[in-house]
Amino acid sequence: MATRKLLIAESNDELRQTLAELFGEHYQVCICRSGDRALELLRSFAPDIVYMDLMLPQIDGITVLQTALQEGIRPGILAACGFESPYISEALSRLQVDYIIKKPCAPAAIAGHIDEIAGAIDLAPAPPALSRTELSGVLLQLSFGSHRDGYRYLIYGAPLFAQNIQQTVTKELYPAIGKHFGKSGQQVERSIRSAIESAWDQRNEAVWRRYFTPAPNGMIPRPTNSKMLHAMVRVLESQQNTKKYG
Repeated sequence: MATRKLLIAESNDELRQTLAELFGEHYQVCICRSGDRALELLRSFAPDIVYMDLMLPQIDGITVLQTALQEGIRPGILAACGFESPYISEALSRLQVDYIIKKPCAPAAIAGHIDEIAGAIDLAPAPPALSRTELSGVLLQLSFGSHRDGYRYLIYGAPLFAQNIQQTVTKELYPAIGKHFGKSGQQVERSIRSAIESAWDQRNEAVWRRYFTPAPNGMIPRPTNSKMLHAMVRVLESQQNTKKYG
């Protein structure tokens, strides 16, 4: 089994170093002390597990986790906070945090919870070996705006669709995407459709021809949500075959 990657985002210098030493033997550890750096590492380091101090400087931990979730980044999460409130509890529940620990707390207690989260990840089904980063690059080439919800839903949803393309998009896929982002299936459908319409209006025909077949008049017809999802699945399958045989 590959060594689990652990991100420690902690503003307290002493605790951060203690945790790094405590976990260094069993995890691949990366540490930081600010929210902006934590967000960078969530994207580049791609940790399996995150210990997140909610009171980080620059960007607070809740905002970091919210941004990560919107981008389809979902590691196991242990959140630490010096106080409790209904707002924090509701926000962390919405952000699918695995466990909340109140500071100050003993490093050994943190270690126990991290190991529990790691064990749960080990028991969970392995995610598809598909690159959302490369998928994002394709959508940007197709003139999708990265600020649009539909862009984020396609990046998160295409790998889910690739696991079972026989599933019902309306009754199964959209609700699954919506559950992840705290939206309804109808909101997901509308956002993807709106993102496709905007991208198609701004399309570069030469780029779109790489992924879609032109109509008899030589133009690329605006794809439905389903056709776009199938196109993204072909992209993901191509990536997988390249990694397998390349």
